[in-house]
Amino acid sequence: MNLPDSKQGEVWRQALRKVFDTEIATMDLPERSNLSPADAEQCRILGRTLIQWLEGHGPLMLQERAFIEETLHEPTEPDIIFVSSTPGLVAARQILNPKPERVFYFPADRFDAFCEAHPDPEFYWHVTYQSDFPELDAEEIERAKKEHPIEPAEKYWLHREATTMGPLFGRGGNHLWKWDGTRQKLLQEGFSSWIS
Repeated sequence: MNLPDSKQGEVWRQALRKVFDTEIATMDLPERSNLSPADAEQCRILGRTLIQWLEGHGPLMLQERAFIEETLHEPTEPDIIFVSSTPGLVAARQILNPKPERVFYFPADRFDAFCEAHPDPEFYWHVTYQSDFPELDAEEIERAKKEHPIEPAEKYWLHREATTMGPLFGRGGNHLWKWDGTRQKLLQEGFSSWIS
């Protein structure tokens, strides 16, 4: 097993900070007041769950991660990467102001590109919390229609949350919402979930 090297970790962290400062912190994001009604509601939901993760779920999972690491090697203090879509990034920019030293936010494609250039497959130097609203797949739509029928003018939203603390240490779940063009309503928390 390769053990983490603090010098490699510092190089990785410097690269992360450089990309964040030059590409992400300066990224053109809309003002919250300029979001569409749907995006504004998603921004509110994603912001609330980011706060809940930072204040509750995340620290507990980081404690669990540190305990597991103690049996393998000297524990590392990871950077926390919040990965989201535009409404979530708008929320993160507002919530993380001033930005804590070890917490960052990225769109998924930009963070994937960063990880390709600066791999950390063992998650020595980072953990991720992903929260966004992806499109439902056909199977999810059929299940939603059976379990939670909606009106023709309404639309399903799937809120995806996933935390990855290591190669085999992750947890996630999807929550089903509906949107009627004016307001949202949670139909089922934990519509699906997974753990590794």
